[in-house]
Formats: sequence, C-alpha cells, structure tokens
Amino acid sequence: MATILRDLSYRYQWLYDGISGLAALSVGGEKRFRHLFLRDITIEEDSHVLDLCCGSGQSTEILVARSPHVVGLDASPMSLARAKQNVPQAEYVEAFAEDMPLEDDSFDLVLTNTALHEMQPDQLQQILKQVYRVLKPDGVFTIVDFHRPTNWLFWLPLVMFLWLFETETAWQLIETDLVKMLRQTGYVVDYKRLYAGGSLQIIYAHKPAPKNEAEPEAEAIAVDQAAAPDDLPVAVNVPLVTTEPQAQEAIAVDQAAEAELDDMTDETEQADIDNESAEIIEYTEQIEDSTPD
Repeated sequence: MATILRDLSYRYQWLYDGISGLAALSVGGEKRFRHLFLRDITIEEDSHVLDLCCGSGQSTEILVARSPHVVGLDASPMSLARAKQNVPQAEYVEAFAEDMPLEDDSFDLVLTNTALHEMQPDQLQQILKQVYRVLKPDGVFTIVDFHRPTNWLFWLPLVMFLWLFETETAWQLIETDLVKMLRQTGYVVDYKRLYAGGSLQIIYAHKPAPKNEAEPEAEAIAVDQAAAPDDLPVAVNVPLVTTEPQAQEAIAVDQAAEAELDDMTDETEQADIDNESAEIIEYTEQIEDSTPD
C-alpha cells in the first residue's frame, strides 16, 4: 500500500501537492513551510545557491526570487522537466546528490528540503561529503527534514504519513543523529530548530574557512567541535546565537520573530501569513511549555 500511494504521488503532481499541503498544516500551511528555512539565513543577490534534490522546484521558486544564481539538482528527469517548466529562471543539473558534477567551493548556500529521508545511510554520508566539497568556505548548509517527535501528540500523524507515503529510509532518518554526522564530516553546526511537535527539523551548519582566513571566533568554534556534545541545543522557534557572516542576526523571540519571517515572504503571500501568525504563536507556546528547559 505504501508503495502504491508513493508511486501515485510522484506520478501525479496534483496528488503530490495535495499530500504536501496536508502535511504542512502542522506548521501553518505549505506557504509557511516552504519559507521556514529563510528565517536564519541571508540570501544576497550575488549569492550562489544550490537547491539539492530540487524535485519540481517548490523551493527553487523561492530561491530565484532572491538570487539569479540558483542551480537545481535532481536525479529524476521527470522532476527536472517539471522544475524547468515551473521555474525556468534557474539552471538545472541531472545528477545524483552523492556524485555531483559541480565545482569545488562554488556555492554560498546549499539547501535540501525534505529529501535526505529518501537516502540510504551510505548515500547520506556521501552526500554530506559532496555538499562540503561544493560549499565555499563559510558557506551554509541548510537541511529540512523529518525528526523524531518530541511531543507524543505528533507521533501518530508522523507514523501514518511515513507508513503510507515513505520507505524504510525515512524511518532510519528519524533515528539518525544528523548533527553528529555533520560534525564528523567537518561542518560547524550552528543550531537546529524543531517544528510540529519535534517531527520536523531544520539544521543550519557551515563549512569553516581555513585557519588563515577565518575570524578568531570561527576558529575557536571549529577547534571545539570534537569536544562538543552530541546533542546540540534545540531551538523551538527561538534561535540560538548565530555566529555566521551569512546568517542573520538572532531573531527576537515571539512577535519579532514572526515579523521577521513575514518580511522574508513575498508580498503576495503576506495576508495568508498574517492570518496564520496567531495560530503559530499559540502553537509555539504549547510546544515550549512541553519542552524541558
């Protein structure tokens, strides 16, 4: 049953979009879900961005609105054909994420949005190495994907979704310590956010610059990685201190954070975002109340 629904969802775009929209309700709707990764990074007009495993271009569309230097990479010819039709402004590459035909040190930002759960463990490790290779020094790697829920109320919805539409690799990912894997690969992990009762994670990491180019603070962070605890402090809609030159200044808590996210979204979506803000703030408070200090 899972295979049938999964195949159908990828064969018919309307079905895939419907499933994605339904799953995104837990974070306030698909528009908000697609923009969540923007909360803590700055994309300049001259930033070179890679949308890794871009699919039909949902995230690519957001990225090209902020930079003309966007590359979408995917192994599926069908998905790339849809992406080219949906977002013709980007450049596209058909390739596997674990063997990217891209230049070293060529991207300021690499984003992968709900794609790593499709990978086997050995593929996942190779992808982290490939992303590290193509990132520029101080380049940012942003991961959006499933996470083991921290609130038991969200276990059933996640289990049902994975059972119906995903494979065993998604189950493996929610038990995988991505923060530890990133550190072992050489990244400096800044922090991660949890949404939807902990069932969705966004991780921000960067490739440290060589010592002779790095700022003293960045060098100290890189040196401390080996001694860092495996469990990175988790921000539930509240960021930790951001140290990266490409990251935004830490966003203020509560209303200021919502205002910042609203500023990042397109003006055409502003009314929808405003209507959702009150629900998200209330939902965030519930999660924070249930999360240990």
